[in-house]
Amino acid sequence: MRHHGPEESLDGFEKVSLSDYVVDLARLIKGLSAEPIILGYSMGGLLTLKLMEQGHGRLGICLTPAAPRGINAISVSVLRLFPRNLFVWRFWQKVHLPRFSSAYYGALGHLPVEEAKKIFSLISSAESGRVGAEIGFPLFDPQKASNVDEHKIKRPVLIIGSSKNKVTPVRIARSVANKICHVSDYIKYPDFGDWLMSGHEFETVSSDCLR
Repeated sequence: MRHHGPEESLDGFEKVSLSDYVVDLARLIKGLSAEPIILGYSMGGLLTLKLMEQGHGRLGICLTPAAPRGINAISVSVLRLFPRNLFVWRFWQKVHLPRFSSAYYGALGHLPVEEAKKIFSLISSAESGRVGAEIGFPLFDPQKASNVDEHKIKRPVLIIGSSKNKVTPVRIARSVANKICHVSDYIKYPDFGDWLMSGHEFETVSSDCLR
């Protein structure tokens, strides 16, 4: 996705929308030689739904997806995670840099600090304030960038939620599964938080996905 590469400029990033990411990923998919399985994590889960709404992918997997329009994305834990993002003047017109303290509180706090810092250095990236506003405050977005028309999703989608998640609370995953219940399967992990990409969490989730 644009501006997410390690050496990419952040110039103009504040204007980037979820819809731009969908365009980027759809272009990538169209260049593949086979129809892919689309797997997205957090915001990527929402983008997975948007791509499948357009008919891309033979099936989708949404790991703790961000909320589409119509499902509340804001919680006490989210407000605690992103105070500097949400309470700066015109935050939707800014580029927001990642902070380890927020990542550690929200996702990586169950890991040793040094391991958490290593993961953070590998996966963290800046984000467009406009994207944050489109997910967190969709009623103020006239373009409805986070909207998902569930009736247009025809292929199977696996939705995964985790009960101790502070970033995308499990109620969001459950609500997404209900929204697309005609095509969805739903798995909830009662003892997992947001971070599912290493250790026991990764082994369990990846095994269930492959089944």
